[in-house]
Amino acid sequence: MKLVVIDGNKGLRNAIKLVYPGVDKQRCWAHKLRNVTNKIPKKLQKICINEARDIYEAESYKEAIWNFKRWARIWGPVVPEAVECLEEDIEELLNFFSYPQEDWKRLRTTNIIERVFREVRRRT
Repeated sequence: MKLVVIDGNKGLRNAIKLVYPGVDKQRCWAHKLRNVTNKIPKKLQKICINEARDIYEAESYKEAIWNFKRWARIWGPVVPEAVECLEEDIEELLNFFSYPQEDWKRLRTTNIIERVFREVRRRT
């Protein structure tokens, strides 16, 4: 196993550390951006989060870091808690760049996993 895509659940993080020590972890962008949104005043949420999307939509890891630094420089004085929330996990949010580009969209979020669970629940 090379990469595990996870949300911020601490129990899951600890289990992965125990069962798969040393495996790369990819934090889910959808979950992280929801957490970041909660730290932004309502009237600024849409523009701030739209600009944050430039980070994971970058063409390379280097460009993503540059986009993050630009976003943090702009938004840090305005919503410092939101910037800190994203910054604390930025490396794990960008692990998908180490994998083939055609997989990036699937690897940067747990949405595909959650969709499977919803479909299984509907069938039972």
